[in-house]
Amino acid sequence: MKTLSFSLLFLFTTAIFAQDFDTYDENNDGVWDENEFAEINDEDYDLWDTDSDGLIDDDEFNETTFRTTDRDRDERINENEWNEGSERMYGDYTGTYDFDDFDTNRDDAIDNDEWNEGFADNDGWFDTYDRNRDGSLDNEEWNSGLFNDWDDDGDGFLDEEEYTVNESFYERDDYK
Repeated sequence: MKTLSFSLLFLFTTAIFAQDFDTYDENNDGVWDENEFAEINDEDYDLWDTDSDGLIDDDEFNETTFRTTDRDRDERINENEWNEGSERMYGDYTGTYDFDDFDTNRDDAIDNDEWNEGFADNDGWFDTYDRNRDGSLDNEEWNSGLFNDWDDDGDGFLDEEEYTVNESFYERDDYK
């Protein structure tokens, strides 16, 4: 199972991704390379950099993934939302953790505090993006991490199917 996939994600993301796949396939080869992906994803970076300091830290990363996963916008993630997010975003990064591990108060929902606590205990997801290990993601790290998450078959390219599956999870113009 490949994720974030921001598969985010990730993610992850705005009406920009709703554009026609072919529009951004600059060399018309039917796939996007990482540079083609970065051209459209650069515009999404600001949604994740919530304090506008030019970097995404783990708090911003966790907060935005929480909002992306909270599909019904009720400030709580139910098990269905968790399962969808796990399938498209963070499943590869949670290891043996599941919904019940994050729902520590057993109220059948994960609130923001439980989410942050769960990912603080398992920061492997953020760390896979933070390649230089400085505790924040610059735009290049963000683009590369998200591209790799969306590249479900690991061939170094995004085809239209990979784009469509991942984009549909992130297509939210109201998660900021």
